[in-house]
Amino acid sequence: METRLDRITKVMSQARQQQRQTWILNLLIDIWDAEALKGLKYKMINVHPNPNFANWYNIVLNGKIIDNARNYAKAMQIAKNLSIKCNAPILSSK
Repeated sequence: METRLDRITKVMSQARQQQRQTWILNLLIDIWDAEALKGLKYKMINVHPNPNFANWYNIVLNGKIIDNARNYAKAMQIAKNLSIKCNAPILSSK
């Protein structure tokens, strides 16, 4: 017959094991994220409408606004020049 102390010990052992598994999983995720960020050489240029000003477009490189343009054609021209300079693809949403 299992005593109360044995049941508590068993539950605590399982909890420790699960916590170790969670810790190991979190560590592996952190290592994977660090490796992914370290190897981040891929850049992307986004052209999208400015939410605050109608008929203005933001040109964004890796999440940072690089320039604004008053019309879509000018924004795409700036993005194309930036694409050639940085060797990055353009993602456009009109």
